[in-house]
Amino acid sequence: MLAEAVKPVLAMGLVGRLDYVVRIRTDEEGDALFDVAGDLIDGRTLPHEDSRFGVDEADFLWPRGFSLSEVDANLTIDDDGVELVSFTGRRGEGGIRARGHYDFELERGRGIARLRNMDVGEYLLDLIAPGSQAEARRLWERWNPTGRFNADLGWSRRRSETGLDITAEPLWAEIDTTSGRTRLERERGRLRFHEGWLEIDGLAAELSTDDRLDAAVRLDGGYGYEEEGTHRRLSGVVDTAVFEAPVMEEVLRMTAGEAVADW
Repeated sequence: MLAEAVKPVLAMGLVGRLDYVVRIRTDEEGDALFDVAGDLIDGRTLPHEDSRFGVDEADFLWPRGFSLSEVDANLTIDDDGVELVSFTGRRGEGGIRARGHYDFELERGRGIARLRNMDVGEYLLDLIAPGSQAEARRLWERWNPTGRFNADLGWSRRRSETGLDITAEPLWAEIDTTSGRTRLERERGRLRFHEGWLEIDGLAAELSTDDRLDAAVRLDGGYGYEEEGTHRRLSGVVDTAVFEAPVMEEVLRMTAGEAVADW
């Protein structure tokens, strides 16, 4: 049980100075009890090559390539469970704060993390369901995206079932298009990844290429990326669009197919 609960911690590849205290005592029946309190100071995460963020798996593991510096953490372990009292770290200009707990007897746990001004990186592909991985990687290689975002992540585990809920606010993003780099600047709205669905809540953004406004876009609704699920509707409005803009070509490729876009 203990090994299963701390597996995500091991997957981080934590490196740094650890100060800890171990207390052992006996209860009224003479059984030995223990608790451990540890502090990681100015550490780093160096994720293992085989670690992954298994959305579809029972285990909640660390994203490959998601390295952090300036990591400070406080962790307690006793006969009842594991508690991550606090966790902070830096990734370039971005930061993360997290806490959580896991109860051994109930086989139940919860955790939250807040990411602010985080960079867009290939580690995000580990959030995508296996059935969509190939297409996601193809688009990633074609678009070569960069950008920054804020996100709140909620994790829960009850016996053998794990839940993951992510609410994200894209700050800006850039992708390769046929005419150069196209930039997205978010005005409002957010994205939510939950139970196999991408839900878009009032997302409004401006798209431009080489400082020329290509279009203003508004999106609302849901999009499923699992094979089974309830049908949902995604609607959008494009304002002041330049038809020959490279971003319109990308929209046509995704909605109508390569042949229409090439035409």
